[in-house]
Amino acid sequence: MGLDDVQKPVDEERHDREPGTAESSGLVHKGGLPAPTSSKLSIFQHFTIFRNYVDHEDDLINNRLLWNINIQGFLFATYGFSLQKLAEVQMKQGTEIATAKALYWLVGTLPIFGIIMSVTSYKGVQAAQIAITNLNQQWKEIVEIHYRADDLMVPKLIGGGCPAADQSGAQSQKAHDWGFRAPKWFPWICAAAWALLFLSYVSFLIYYFFGFGRP
Repeated sequence: MGLDDVQKPVDEERHDREPGTAESSGLVHKGGLPAPTSSKLSIFQHFTIFRNYVDHEDDLINNRLLWNINIQGFLFATYGFSLQKLAEVQMKQGTEIATAKALYWLVGTLPIFGIIMSVTSYKGVQAAQIAITNLNQQWKEIVEIHYRADDLMVPKLIGGGCPAADQSGAQSQKAHDWGFRAPKWFPWICAAAWALLFLSYVSFLIYYFFGFGRP
């Protein structure tokens, strides 16, 4: 009997034993996919992993909001300065000089750029909120499966703690939603302001170049 004849039955026995061992230890889902090894972690360790991921998304929201605030501040300052220079040029003879034309284009373009930046900032904040919502849902499912008896040992993943009577987490969800009011509303407030300035500027151009504003 050769070495191959001895090794073959051992390999077959190991192959037959491994699936049952994996499934009995909770390492394999239905369908053969590996299951999460959450049973090896305490609820505090598992919560820390998820909470760190939420903190990462919160940092992204903070950075995107700050970028939008800085850009919008620069654009509004540039818009006001450009209007001032345009008014000075119009007071002189020959308002159709190259400087005036450039200022007309600049003042008309800034609101469009401001609206684009506002919408982009909102989409970035919305993407982070979707990620946090998915994390919260996944954490609820893990708690329901593995840590149901220890649920009150850690705070809610989002929105902080909630009254013990509110087991559904509605108060935490409400606090989370209110916390997103500023980062989600600010871009739309800026976009509305730029839209109003753009419409006012277009109305001025129509009024001025069609002769309504000239003596």
